[in-house]
Amino acid sequence: MSGAKIAVVCLAVAFAGCGSRRTITPTHGVAYRAAFGGQRAAPARAPVDPAPGLDSQEAAIIAASYRNSLAPKGAQPDQEPQLLIVAPQKAGSAARPAPSVPGN
Repeated sequence: MSGAKIAVVCLAVAFAGCGSRRTITPTHGVAYRAAFGGQRAAPARAPVDPAPGLDSQEAAIIAASYRNSLAPKGAQPDQEPQLLIVAPQKAGSAARPAPSVPGN
C-alpha cells in the first residue's frame, strides 16, 4: 500500500470511531448552542419612539454655559471653537521611525 492509501484508511477509521452516535451523547453541544443563542441579535420589534434628547439650541446653550464655567472669573471665554489644521501628507511618503529605532 502506498502512503496516501494508508493515510486515507487511518482517517476513515478515526472518523468512524469518533463520530458515531454511540460516542456522542444527546446533550452534546448544548452549552455551545446556549452560548451562541445568547449572542443572536434581538428579534425585530415594533419601532419605538426615539429617546428624548436635546435639540441643537439646547445643546448650544449647555455648551456655552460649560465654556463659561471653565473660564477664569471676570474673563469672557472664546465663543468660537478652536480648530486644528494639519498639513496633508505627501503621496508615497511613509512616516519615519524615531532615530532610536534601528534601520532595516
